[in-house]
Amino acid sequence: SDGNLQCRIMNPYLVWRAMAAHHSQFVWYRRLSVIFSRYTYINDLNKLSIDTPPLEEDDDEYIASLPPVVAIKEDKSSPKFLFTPRQMNALREAVIPTGLHHRPWKRIYSLSRDGDSFIAFQK
Repeated sequence: SDGNLQCRIMNPYLVWRAMAAHHSQFVWYRRLSVIFSRYTYINDLNKLSIDTPPLEEDDDEYIASLPPVVAIKEDKSSPKFLFTPRQMNALREAVIPTGLHHRPWKRIYSLSRDGDSFIAFQK
């Protein structure tokens, strides 16, 4: 074999049940995704070959050759919002179900307020 494998799922209802087990995550658009997604019915698996060996503890020279991480700070003149109110309304009309249009938008993360660390993002 060349490392490629094609899997056919003979019972898409099993995929539906597996997704439905996560009640809070199984929202309307994920239900559509389960029904219409190719991965519900067939999957292609390809064997990957990794050319780079994992780093060892004595790879300090390699790590030292990596470029430094640069933190980017927002300017004071940066917009406070990612989208303008007009863009937010257009996005709401195009994407969010009509029954949810009345809900207010709430900003839950801000780079300038919450920082750029992954740990801060997870909070």
